[in-house]
Amino acid sequence: SREPPISNQSVGFRSASMYFLTVSELKARGETIYGERLRVNGKVGADIVWDNQNRTMRFNLVDDQESLPVVYRGVVPDLFKPDADVVVEGVYTSEGVFESTKLLTKCPSKFVPKL
Repeated sequence: SREPPISNQSVGFRSASMYFLTVSELKARGETIYGERLRVNGKVGADIVWDNQNRTMRFNLVDDQESLPVVYRGVVPDLFKPDADVVVEGVYTSEGVFESTKLLTKCPSKFVPKL
């Protein structure tokens, strides 16, 4: 039997529930979730690398136990910084990198994208 692709954790987002995995949950599932569209929650690591030419940002998403390399292309929310709580949405590749197409930062009451 196949595990469900999401955990039972959720956060409010525009009056709907948004389900996500933690970094440790994603790592525990390994290759079984390669290529699936997922949401992952964690904190932004200290090293953020921005490639202006390609409008690409690289950073590590971390929790208490694991670290996940993330590549993100798009608009960066104002609240994005090291140690910020974020949710990334995208695909976990067989190279062990999370290719994110959406980046949400947490404000005091909810996760919201930059407007």
